[in-house]
Amino acid sequence: MRQHGLSVMGERPTGELEARLEALAQEARILLEVAFTLADK
Repeated sequence: MRQHGLSVMGERPTGELEARLEALAQEARILLEVAFTLADK
């Protein structure tokens, strides 16, 4: 959200939480790509 200029309370997550959130974000990106591909068919 910060990269889009939106206000976010608190510090960025660090450590294990940061790694888990990044892994979930990557999975979400992959699912969105699959959904877009299927929608084009």
